[in-house]
Amino acid sequence: MKIPCSLIGKDPMLFWSQKSVQEFLPLLSRFARTIHAIPPTSASTERMFSISGWTLNNRRTNLLPSHLD
Repeated sequence: MKIPCSLIGKDPMLFWSQKSVQEFLPLLSRFARTIHAIPPTSASTERMFSISGWTLNNRRTNLLPSHLD
């Protein structure tokens, strides 16, 4: 398969979202768009752990860890 250089850029989502690529490689295009849609960082997970650390601290003496679970 020969892909014109004009179609290839730095953003893989733009490449796989092009109609010509989707028509030529429908299954691979759908799979690639699914994979590239996953965020590359775990910031949301880290944010949740940070919030739980604020919730359970020494100032909140009535909140037991078992209640937090």
